[in-house]
Amino acid sequence: MNQSETLRERFSGLNTQTLRDMWAAEARTEWAENILREELLERGVSKEELDDIATRREEIAKNAPPSARDTLWKFGFVGRMAALAAAVVAYVLFKLLFGSRAGTYAMTVVFAIYTVILVRRVSSQLQVNVSGRATFAMIWQCVEAVVISLAFIVFAATLPSYA
Repeated sequence: MNQSETLRERFSGLNTQTLRDMWAAEARTEWAENILREELLERGVSKEELDDIATRREEIAKNAPPSARDTLWKFGFVGRMAALAAAVVAYVLFKLLFGSRAGTYAMTVVFAIYTVILVRRVSSQLQVNVSGRATFAMIWQCVEAVVISLAFIVFAATLPSYA
């Protein structure tokens, strides 16, 4: 069975609303787009409706809810690693240029900015229906980021005045 037949079989097993959502939101190769279009036309969806949705895909994508996977992985895990790396780089650069106090402040600011970005993303993500495990993981990531930020703030605040 080739790719086209496999895709036709997969589409035939999905309900029409799911196929409409796929038509509106997902990017596909041209051959897959044609197969999906044919399936929707066979199910009675008008050609005009499909064309209208196709022209508004970018607008639809902008209004789509954020992806829980992106929030957990890109913002939560990868974002944390990038923020920690950026905090270390900021610390080293500012320490070399202005001293360890400035380096500590720079590190704190960089990670605090990441924390604000993560908390805002998670709060917008939680406005959408998310599974219980994903919600727990997102809140856990926020708590960890806040704790790390607070640790940096306490560390910066308790530096000796000669540092």
